[in-house]
Amino acid sequence: MTHEELRKCFLDYFTEQGHKLYPSISLVPDDQSLLFTTAGMVQFKDMFLGLIPMLPPKAVSIQKCVRTSDIEQVGLTARHLTFFEMLGNFSAGGYFKEEAIRLAWEFFTRVLRLDKEKLYATVHRDDAEAHKLWEKFLGEEKIVKLGDEDNFWEMGETGPCGYCSEIIYDQGASEGCGKKSCAPGCSCDRWLEVWNLVFTEFDKKKSGERVLLKQKNIDTGMGLERLLAVINGFKSNYETDLIKPIVDFVAENSSAGAAVHIRRIADHARAAVFMIDDGVLPSNTGRGYILHRLIRRAMVSSRKIKLKIPLYKAINPVFDIFGKAYPSLAQNASHIAMEIKNEEERFEKALETGMNILDSCMKEIKEKKCIPGELCFDLYTTYGFPVELIRDIAASYSFSVGEDVFERLTDESKEKSRSSWTGSGAADEKRLKSAAADAGETRFEGYDRTELEAEVKMILAGDDEVKSIFAPKTADAGCGELSEELVVLNRTPFYALSGGQASDEGSLKKDSFFARVLDVRRVGKTVFHRIKIIKGSLAVGDKVTCSVDIARRRNIERNHSATHLLQAALRRVAGGEVHQAGSAVDEAGLRFDFTVSGKISPEGLNEVENIVNSAVMDDMEVYKTEHSLEDAKKFTALHFFDEKYGDVVRLVAMGSPAPDNAFSAEFCGGCHVSRTGQIGLFKIVSHKALAQGIRRIEAVTGSGVMKFLSEKEALLQRSALKLKTPVNDIEKKIDKLLEDVKQKKKTGDSAGKALPRKIENLKGAFICRADNAASAAQAADEVFARENCLVFAYSLADGKFFFVCKASDKFIEKGFSAEKIASLFSELAGVRGGGSAKFARGGGIVSGMDAAKAEKMLDDILACIHQE
Repeated sequence: MTHEELRKCFLDYFTEQGHKLYPSISLVPDDQSLLFTTAGMVQFKDMFLGLIPMLPPKAVSIQKCVRTSDIEQVGLTARHLTFFEMLGNFSAGGYFKEEAIRLAWEFFTRVLRLDKEKLYATVHRDDAEAHKLWEKFLGEEKIVKLGDEDNFWEMGETGPCGYCSEIIYDQGASEGCGKKSCAPGCSCDRWLEVWNLVFTEFDKKKSGERVLLKQKNIDTGMGLERLLAVINGFKSNYETDLIKPIVDFVAENSSAGAAVHIRRIADHARAAVFMIDDGVLPSNTGRGYILHRLIRRAMVSSRKIKLKIPLYKAINPVFDIFGKAYPSLAQNASHIAMEIKNEEERFEKALETGMNILDSCMKEIKEKKCIPGELCFDLYTTYGFPVELIRDIAASYSFSVGEDVFERLTDESKEKSRSSWTGSGAADEKRLKSAAADAGETRFEGYDRTELEAEVKMILAGDDEVKSIFAPKTADAGCGELSEELVVLNRTPFYALSGGQASDEGSLKKDSFFARVLDVRRVGKTVFHRIKIIKGSLAVGDKVTCSVDIARRRNIERNHSATHLLQAALRRVAGGEVHQAGSAVDEAGLRFDFTVSGKISPEGLNEVENIVNSAVMDDMEVYKTEHSLEDAKKFTALHFFDEKYGDVVRLVAMGSPAPDNAFSAEFCGGCHVSRTGQIGLFKIVSHKALAQGIRRIEAVTGSGVMKFLSEKEALLQRSALKLKTPVNDIEKKIDKLLEDVKQKKKTGDSAGKALPRKIENLKGAFICRADNAASAAQAADEVFARENCLVFAYSLADGKFFFVCKASDKFIEKGFSAEKIASLFSELAGVRGGGSAKFARGGGIVSGMDAAKAEKMLDDILACIHQE
């Protein structure tokens, strides 16, 4: 059976059983506590918590997932993967254990026709209900009771939890460990855990007590790769048609055939492709660091097997395998390849830097016959130098590696990283989710209305739910601490922070009560309004008039709509490879981050700006329509990695209601102008590179453009006064001043030219004095280019000392490394300096220093090294 046949088989079965099909969400989840989507249940979390209903209460999905907790095992075993797809059926408040077990058994035995004799089930030792239900399908000897470690699932230290039951497939004694105690639950390869059925029925309290939930849930999951291997009789996930074509392609293009490295490249290639497709880019933090690490691990393996092609070409089979299931891969193929190519180039530079650092430390390493763990950790975390290569280098010298220290520092770093993802932000989200479950839905009516009457449903003061709140006795409209009151209404005109658009601000008022709305946040379908009370009191059940700050909203609308026009213009100028990498829109302006190969020239940027302003002046109508998610997928509208789409999506099309004919068409839930002419003007104020392949444009619209131009005009006026010339002649005056500077520089350069002097008693060593730092660096380069030598060049002016030192291999072997000379000289002179064995530099503020003293210090240092 192929993976495409299994996908269809699974989805057809469960949809026939009344389950609603949910598409896979992004690998970047809408959950602050998670780095990546790690299971099928992630998109149903709010449904399980009762924040939003699951309608109907039956769901099925095939979810793409990333897990890196066992990354070191990937390639070594037949099972471990970092990227995988999870098949799952779910129920929130619908069916429970009996139906979940029946559906699983029927799918395995009737639909897939798996051998019943090879199927076993594990249950929790205290779950008599599940044990009894399994007795309908399996004999007593094939139902195994296990404890919490194997058969109890928890979301966290507190919250929903429950027993689980796993369906085990017996791969035969030949795959077992041979122990007499070998049975389902053993960690050997004989007993393969295929399908996990989780019965969420308890709410775990801080005390550890488990109380029954009001709503019982079913959460099941099984790996597509593992199930496909079982069906086809394969002993490894890497033999399935989800991975084998990549394995074969890599093997065909390599000179050495270490299976572990071929499998690692195949797995990491899949993970990297899907992560980049969902908007993750290599970096040194968070999700980007995981991607960065995966690509570099794959590159280390590619060196091990002497891969004949670059990694960005080795990923090609991934697009062939998954193109039908995930059409976005084909659309983003060139962008994905570009990002991996860029990371490969950065990796080569990191290797060069790492080798230079190792080289500079080699004397100490040789003395200890060990590469210190601290150095390994620094090379690994700061420069991205793989520890695998450090181990290879150590082995070539018969040195050891400080593994214990390295592992300790790595574990500490991981703990800090985990803490940053489960800190106060996640705790605050959990508190609000709990409150949202009690408060219920807030209807957003702000697309068409900026003022309406609403009823107060809930009030939170700090961590407590209260019935009423009052203005502080000393409060006034202009000072005092911001209050922490959060108010939930039955409906609202206030837009909550979402999709890069800032939340609305405004006011709540009734009778003698008045409060400013400072911030608005959505949790599930509940909207929390953070307010500062100016006067009066507010109680649950009160009716209040909600008023959005209209001027602020209109500016936000202008900037948001301009962002859509900007992206359309960029794609016209730079090509369809432009992809959004982030955005932010508020009343002051807009920020748009995007991926693109190469740079955009000033002329190209002007063209982008002109295209946007032409679209503004054309005063095109902006159409906002709603469509089912399935229908929307047929459109050519843009949609992005950080958007979480529901069953109904909002299409914003400019120029035509038909996406194919529109100037711009995007899925977007934000606020927009009615016609592009309302934007007024558009002006790019900043364009810069954020990282390789990622650029940022900042722009303003409407009155923001007028403000920007006024500030520039004022700057011109001030500059004209300082230059003592009319505004229109500023350019001529600057040209004249630059020419004067150029002439002076020519004179200065000839005066500052440094001449090398041979150092006595050290053949091939030179010292140069120059009048400035640039001349010193140039002199060192010129001398070193002519001679296989040691050169020390310096400048001393106005109490500032600068030096450059370069050493050839011949001098390094004799102990005269540039880094050592720089270190000793810096210590004696009281300046700072350092570098590598071949090149070092330094400098600083000095007092009482002259050329004679500086050269005497150098002579003493060289003599001391010579005597060692």
